[in-house]
Amino acid sequence: MKPLLKVSVVLLVAVLAGNRIADYLYSLRRSAAG
Repeated sequence: MKPLLKVSVVLLVAVLAGNRIADYLYSLRRSAAG
C-alpha cells in the first residue's frame, strides 16, 4: 500500500468518526436541553 493512500484512509476514518461523535454529542445536548 502506498503511504499516501494509507494516510488518506486514516484521515477519512478520522473525519467520519469525528462527525459521528459530533452528531452524538449534539443530539445528547439537545435531549438534555429538552
